[in-house]
Formats: sequence, structure tokens, C-alpha cells
Amino acid sequence: MIINGLVQEKNAKDDNGYINIKVKKLIEWNEPNGEVCIVSDRITKEGWKAGYMYREKPNSDYPDSGWRLYAGDEDEEYSNDPNNCHVFALNTVCNYDPEIIPYLHSPVGTCLIRVKGGRFITDDGTQPIVMEKQSGVG
Repeated sequence: MIINGLVQEKNAKDDNGYINIKVKKLIEWNEPNGEVCIVSDRITKEGWKAGYMYREKPNSDYPDSGWRLYAGDEDEEYSNDPNNCHVFALNTVCNYDPEIIPYLHSPVGTCLIRVKGGRFITDDGTQPIVMEKQSGVG
């Protein structure tokens, strides 16, 4: 499969089950609290784009941005299992789903859902989350 001019094996995964991606520097993160986020395996292992993302107060014990990203269909049981969500650098997650980039400097308390066209809007509970697969993922 050819993606962005690079030949990639469809759904190639590393030894931990994460989808192999070529990580390029896509963002500069200069916020003082840090650049990591918590991401659902539905994004990094199963190939879904972020469908639901929110920013909580960063944990000051870690280089935490406060961002939490999910595909959008994870239930509470899935989300509460620490084996289903992992810590990643924001730049790495942007390589899985670059459409999140314009929203990353949103303030603490922001809660967004994906809608048609790869846009995100504030989640007010009136619209469904649009779930999409990442490019090149089956």
C-alpha cells in the first residue's frame, strides 16, 4: 500500500500491537505543563481516528498536556481499564490523526467530538460522534 509516497504494509504493527507509523514533527508544543496525552488503543492499535477528545487539568506530576483522546465508542468499562489506554507524545498522536492539530491549544475543560468533514465541535450531547478509520487502515 502506498501512503503519502511511502510503501507501507497494511495494518503493520509493532511488538506491542501499535500500528506502525512514520512519525514526523507536525507540531511545536511549548505549553509549560508538558506534551503527553492519554490515548485509547482504539486509535493506536485498531486504527480509528479520534472521535472524542477532551482536555482536563494536567497532572502536575507528569509532563501532561491534559488531553485524552478516544475513538468515540469506548464504554466506561473499556475506558477505566488501564490496559486499554496509554501515554503518548502529542506529536505522535498527531501522526495517527493530523485533524486534531487545530484544536490542541484549546483550554482546559474543552470537550470535542468529530463531525462530518474531519471537523470537531464542542460536545453538547445533541450530535453523534462520526467515527472514521485512519488512512491506510482497513
